[in-house]
Amino acid sequence: MRLPKQPDKKESASLLAKQEALRRVNRLLMRKRRHARFYQDGAPRLFLGLLIVILTLISLFSGTAGGAYAYYQAQLPLLRGIANHSLFQTTHIYDRNGHLLYELYDQQIGKGRRTYVNYNDISPFLVNATVAAEDHTFWQNSGVDFQGILRAAFSNIQSQGVVEGGSTVTQQLIKKQFFDNQPRTVQIKAEEAILAYGLTQQYPKWKIMEMYLNTVYYGALNYGVEAAAQNYFNLQPKCTQRTCKPGVSQLDLAQASLLAGLPQSPSRYDPTQNKPVALARQKVVLQSMVDLHMITRQQGLDAEAESAKFTFKSYSETHHIQAPHFVRYVIDQVLVPLFGANNVLDGGYNIYTTLDMGLEKKVEQIAYNHLYKAEYDPYLRSYGPLSRVNNVNNAAVLV
Repeated sequence: MRLPKQPDKKESASLLAKQEALRRVNRLLMRKRRHARFYQDGAPRLFLGLLIVILTLISLFSGTAGGAYAYYQAQLPLLRGIANHSLFQTTHIYDRNGHLLYELYDQQIGKGRRTYVNYNDISPFLVNATVAAEDHTFWQNSGVDFQGILRAAFSNIQSQGVVEGGSTVTQQLIKKQFFDNQPRTVQIKAEEAILAYGLTQQYPKWKIMEMYLNTVYYGALNYGVEAAAQNYFNLQPKCTQRTCKPGVSQLDLAQASLLAGLPQSPSRYDPTQNKPVALARQKVVLQSMVDLHMITRQQGLDAEAESAKFTFKSYSETHHIQAPHFVRYVIDQVLVPLFGANNVLDGGYNIYTTLDMGLEKKVEQIAYNHLYKAEYDPYLRSYGPLSRVNNVNNAAVLV
């Protein structure tokens, strides 16, 4: 039986080249079909939705301005509530010198840690990074950026998916406070736009930025930038008996740009769980800051290099109760009877106690040494440790 002739090397190479060419043609044809289907089905829907939103907004802001104004007035008390800090906040318990002993916060769904901070106490790096990440025209727009909506729509059409949003910082603030768990209908978006426009007329831009940074969720039960700065970077407030300088005021460019990227997807970008993805998001924020001439390219590279060295720890690893018996006494016997249990968790109180934590630690160390270490006294000479010699394993000290 004669075997078929084996092709030589030139024939094999030619055959492989033809097969590769056919595969390329097939890929191009498939891509073209998908592209055509998208523009046949997806693009008209996106354009139609965009057109409806724009027409709705135009009608609300012009032809039915009275109705829009009435709706805004009805929601005004809630808007003022944001500005008046009427949000759940963490209660802090300090010693007499401003040393943090413990934080009390509500761990129910939709709640967590928050400490409201004033705009003047927020790092300028974070303000700029937030503008670069979320709303390039924040300082100029009227709460609604129509150009941004159009730009996002065209970008999404070109990418055949949702890769860019058109909401301003002001709209995101409104959404978080009023429409967080509601479906994204045309009516809801129009109402968001009305309230965003009204909020811009009611408050200066810096106040809106302050409200946003104190409201937005940064992941891991951190609501607002102060909780996030304390959790992710362990930046604790610098307190005296009268005032506290918050941790967010201490943020540098690397820290601020990483935080600014988190609100887009807090769980996905949580640096304690997924540091590489968080750093990739930060890189996008830094590039946007470079493009907006907020920082130089070298500053961006330096921030990336600094961030690569960060070690992120969970809240439970960096925050521990100090003087636990004393703190529990204060909570159970003083705060709960005075304010109520729920109010203590959500009220955002700063409680200064009579305890001197520095002196407390010194006394605790002295008692520990007497119990578990050999001591020397000029009168008694060497003795102890009491736990071994006298079977004494506990002590109380009255100062």
